[in-house]
Amino acid sequence: MIKKKLVVVLVSNDCEYDNRVQKTVKALCFNGYTVILNTVYKKKNIKLLFLDVEQFSIESKFWNPSLSTDKLLKLIPKKIKKKVKPSFLKYYRYLSYTNLWKNEIYPESLDVIIANDLITLPVGVLLKKKYPNSKLVYDAHEYELHRMPPLTKLNKLFVRGLEGFCIKYCDDIITCSHYIADEMQQIYGTDPISCIYNSPSIDTLPVGKNRLRDDLKLGSDSIVLLHVGKLTYGRGIEVIAHYLKDLPNVHLVNLGGWDNTFKANIDSVIDDLNIKSQIHFLEPVPPNNVVDYIKGADIGIVSIESMTKSYEYSMPNKLFEMSFAKIPIMVNKDLKCAGLVKEYNLGFDFDIYSFDSFKATVDSILKNKESFYNQKSFSKFSKIYSLKTQESKLINIVNTLTYPK
Repeated sequence: MIKKKLVVVLVSNDCEYDNRVQKTVKALCFNGYTVILNTVYKKKNIKLLFLDVEQFSIESKFWNPSLSTDKLLKLIPKKIKKKVKPSFLKYYRYLSYTNLWKNEIYPESLDVIIANDLITLPVGVLLKKKYPNSKLVYDAHEYELHRMPPLTKLNKLFVRGLEGFCIKYCDDIITCSHYIADEMQQIYGTDPISCIYNSPSIDTLPVGKNRLRDDLKLGSDSIVLLHVGKLTYGRGIEVIAHYLKDLPNVHLVNLGGWDNTFKANIDSVIDDLNIKSQIHFLEPVPPNNVVDYIKGADIGIVSIESMTKSYEYSMPNKLFEMSFAKIPIMVNKDLKCAGLVKEYNLGFDFDIYSFDSFKATVDSILKNKESFYNQKSFSKFSKIYSLKTQESKLINIVNTLTYPK
């Protein structure tokens, strides 16, 4: 009997809503690999239900570097600690995560390590040294040098040094944007970097489950403007909120979680503008149900502000989820993904900081809804950006590393 190849996947979260990692694990298992997923949790160990097959297992550990930082800084006066802790935590998180997993024991037959994000990469390097026959793949979900919030000069120096050192040990590198891939290749002098987009898995909703528009219970004359993803700073939501007071039929709907600090801030803005009835916050639905659930929204919006290159160059999940739901999209013209929206006739771009541009784009999309997603352009788009295509790219990478010619 041929023994299945073993892949260890490293993440720095509990993976409950990390759809990219979940899809990676599924693709590997369904293509004959045995997978061990290393997750962490802050409060309680969540039982992940996205996959139940014999060749998949999870190793999960408690990890809350903020608590550890409090203990380390307990002798420092509170006023000073409040200023010092955020900067200290940025660096301590890397050391803390590495200490958590560096002594983990795996079978000698470990074939591939996939490190998701820079924080897990040092562990990947240590594992590769410990298991010299293994191969290391770095999946950079963000443009680490230019992530949000913007890094200080010292932080950039740290990230560039750490990432540059670790990349020397990588056998392959993956990103989710070809713009990021091109710049990373130039900075670090690597071989061409692979790009695997965040294309969605598409399952129909369970019987009896409403779609988004049914859950909102809005009248037929209401315009549903949909934003998908976590609410936080830099997503342009507070900018768009100010436009709603002059467009009473437009309802901004966010499907996803939120940063608590940002939520408190946006709630204050909503109260000041008296637009509470026009903004709706919905809890996340299972990632594989998003596309079917959001069908029926009038317009999808990608309002990310280009505050950093990580945002400017992003090819966000929401873009592909709304595209495969065939929702016309309005996208901030300053984002690189605006070119993709125009190329495949998925919608229009607009100036996020101009009310006139925002209103004109909403009106244009509503007047021309039938002109988007023509069969020829959408067929081409689907072929390039489907989940099947992305999974094939991933499996080709791993197969090449584990079954060299």
